[in-house]
Amino acid sequence: MNLTDKAAPKTSIFSPEYRAASIATFAAMALLAFEGTAIAAALPELAEQLGDVHLLPAVITSFLLASGIATVATGPLVDAVGVRKVFVSAATAMAVSGFVAGMATSMPMLIAFRIVQGATAGMLITTANAGVNVAFPKEMVARVFAGNSTVWGVMGATAPALASVMLTFLSWRWIFYINLPLGLLAAWLAFRSMPQAQPGAERHRLDVVGLGLVSAFSILLVLAISRLDLGSLVLAVIALACLGLFMVWARSRGDRAVMRLEDFAVQPYRGIGLSPTLLLAGAFCGHLYLPLYLSAGLGYGRAAAAWSVLWFSVGWTLGSNISSRALDRFDPPTVMTMGWGLATTGMVAAWATVASGTDARATFASLFVAGMGVGLSTNAALVAIRSVAELSEMGRKGGAHYFVRNQGFTMGSAAGGAVMLFVVSATVGAVEPVRELLRDAAAEDIDLPVGVTVADLVDSVARGYSYALALGSVLCLTALVPLLTLRRQWAG
Repeated sequence: MNLTDKAAPKTSIFSPEYRAASIATFAAMALLAFEGTAIAAALPELAEQLGDVHLLPAVITSFLLASGIATVATGPLVDAVGVRKVFVSAATAMAVSGFVAGMATSMPMLIAFRIVQGATAGMLITTANAGVNVAFPKEMVARVFAGNSTVWGVMGATAPALASVMLTFLSWRWIFYINLPLGLLAAWLAFRSMPQAQPGAERHRLDVVGLGLVSAFSILLVLAISRLDLGSLVLAVIALACLGLFMVWARSRGDRAVMRLEDFAVQPYRGIGLSPTLLLAGAFCGHLYLPLYLSAGLGYGRAAAAWSVLWFSVGWTLGSNISSRALDRFDPPTVMTMGWGLATTGMVAAWATVASGTDARATFASLFVAGMGVGLSTNAALVAIRSVAELSEMGRKGGAHYFVRNQGFTMGSAAGGAVMLFVVSATVGAVEPVRELLRDAAAEDIDLPVGVTVADLVDSVARGYSYALALGSVLCLTALVPLLTLRRQWAG
């Protein structure tokens, strides 16, 4: 019997009938959170040891890109065969692929492994969140999602410490090796607790054409954003053409499409997905590259730079928990609006502190506020889906939502990295000198063009980061447009 069928659900997510499902979900979130936080902390060492600094943003964007595509394919599969089977498979695959990624010997090899790892992560996050909706009664969903964010925040607080120890005494490879025990633990717990397919589930049919068009759109758009040259316009046009073709295809396929139009392009799902997506894109423009800015732009040590990702993560956790309580009094669009205000304020403040050369602690505080806003908004969006969708469609609805949200992660990561490296390249003439800077090489040992000094290189990194934050602030501001439309539709 599904846990949601119980007449009198317990209020605690750790009561006996919900304990195993809660821990399974939180173990999956721990795996995903550590991967997301620790890799950002390790970027300076990756650039130093593997070289190919121009490929550094792809370490993150390749993972997010594959993850986003996988969420689309996974949603219908979860509905068809049940959470348990997909959860166990995804957690196991992510554990193994992460361990293998730690064996990479070059930047292109690492990126290839990250693509595989990202696909398994997309499967896992879609399945884990579908599991929350089908394994818990509606009254508990907001608190379970808040629990997910708490785990994310705790891992955000401990990941910098673990990453710092690994980077100091071991190497960046252990950031990937730790995937193995976390992933296998999540798989074992899911096997014991997660529900099978819901009543009325349809047989799974993979929409190859639709998935291909969605994949082409995502890949081409990331390439367009990452290039920042004349070729970007051509790639962007082709990407939009692929999106248009998919819209036509999805309309003709109806329920057989890999992602139905009603799940992401029609209200209320359009507003529920697009507003937090723009907030995430804006926040990730700056958050992910803070350690690189601190190391190469301000001369921070690796341990201090690794710890810097803590502030945004803790803010996200606090915001998510506040959101779960605020949803007892306000509807989801109202809480999302509160989150928009905080996130935008935090990003603008972060840009102002970096652009003016203010002490980095002010930047940390600003990103903490931005994280709170993102936590408020994203948690409320997940609860909004549970309020309007049927349980038998949670895989599809959640997969479509996470695909849209993942575009924010991916595009923000690509745009932030592209802006930083563009500024460095325009100032210095190349980006590889950043690698020598991260190695703490003597000024005379850094290969710079004639007339360019190490001070110019350091300044270019700082200016590039400030421009990335400025772009992030603009993206956060634009998130208000779909949010206002959602509020009007929800009220009506």
